[in-house]
Amino acid sequence: MNFHIGARYHRHARHPEQRAEETNVTQPIAVFAAVILVTGGASVAAQAGSDAEVARSLAATCANCHGTGGVSQGTTGSLSGMSRDELVRAMQDFKTGRRAATIMPQLAKGYTDAQIEQIADWYAAQGASK
Repeated sequence: MNFHIGARYHRHARHPEQRAEETNVTQPIAVFAAVILVTGGASVAAQAGSDAEVARSLAATCANCHGTGGVSQGTTGSLSGMSRDELVRAMQDFKTGRRAATIMPQLAKGYTDAQIEQIADWYAAQGASK
């Protein structure tokens, strides 16, 4: 390992023009890194724009029991049009075990608090069920 370090140092000492060429090679790399950083920021902005799609996808997982769009066709209650606070409170109660049910406590534990809020926001924005 020391041989390579010494050889590299020796090469630069003997050939300064090679050293300049190697420095010029790093400039495009620096430009490329800057482009990646800038486009990475654009990617984060694009991801933020898809929050509505994420919320819709999370809410779609409720459709099996609560109906498409949260409008129940059976005995399970509709979620569409419920207030955000009511939905968040119910999900948190299921998640913590304050509210008993057969499957909802297990399902609620699978969501983060932020995801529960996204789901509640989405259903609250759907308006009252028909």
